[in-house]
Amino acid sequence: MPAHEAGALGTEMNTKGQDRRPSGSTPLRRVMGSLIRARTPLLGLVVLLSVIFLTVFAPVIAPHNPNSQELELRLKPPFWVEGTVTAYPLGTDQLGRDILSRLIYGARISMLVGFMTAGLSGLVGLTLGLLAGYYGRLVDGIISRIIDVQLAFPFVLLALSIVAILGGGLLNVILVLGIGGWMSFARIVRADAQGLSIREFVQAARCLGGSDWRIITRHILPNVLAPVIVIGSFAVSTNIIYEAALTFLGVGVSPKIPTWGSMLADGRDYLSAGWWIATWPGLAIMVCVLGINLFGDWLRDVLDPRYGLER
Repeated sequence: MPAHEAGALGTEMNTKGQDRRPSGSTPLRRVMGSLIRARTPLLGLVVLLSVIFLTVFAPVIAPHNPNSQELELRLKPPFWVEGTVTAYPLGTDQLGRDILSRLIYGARISMLVGFMTAGLSGLVGLTLGLLAGYYGRLVDGIISRIIDVQLAFPFVLLALSIVAILGGGLLNVILVLGIGGWMSFARIVRADAQGLSIREFVQAARCLGGSDWRIITRHILPNVLAPVIVIGSFAVSTNIIYEAALTFLGVGVSPKIPTWGSMLADGRDYLSAGWWIATWPGLAIMVCVLGINLFGDWLRDVLDPRYGLER
């Protein structure tokens, strides 16, 4: 075959090979494609972003001051019930405060507590899990026994006891929930770190004189972040529920701050005369937690190598 024909044939084969190559194969595009194809987690992401949007722009979106009281307008029903007031589409509570405005401002506390406590739990659990998994033996034994002891106590009872001693308040709630939820992070990271510490690339780093700090941060830490992110997404929704429960029981955030838990507590005495007082915050908690869980479930499938991005 002449040289020019062989070159033309090679060029044609290369062109056809390039045409058969899948387009948009970058990891980011594959992740976005997976999210779009799986519509349920996309709905969860929309819910999460919507709640975050409300928390950021609450002063602009909320139609009224959440703590402003209008006793002559107390217990006004939602917009579709007879006797409603147009300015209060979701009704008012027993003190004449706007339910919609309190819901919007309450989202701020829920998101703040959810993400802050998940971040604190993740930081503590990630650190202790890496130490236990990498060093093993004595360090692993001490940290594992601490985990076992803390898991032996019912978490809600432990949180109630600590908050009752330290006192209520937003900061104390964040500290209690953050420190009380690190065990799940630590156990997962510990197991992964134990497996990674005997892998060839870690042994090679040791032979090359790498310090323990460098090996942990450069070789082990990046390989355990995926499960930490997944656990953190579910911890956000769990801590939102715990914060609402503590506030509902009167040992959480100050009653002066509008929260979904305090709105539930206010509405429990008015279930017959003002059912909407407790209904709206209950629905808000359910929708927010459901959205985060749907997105977190998809995140687990994407980041878990057993599932892969093509799922």
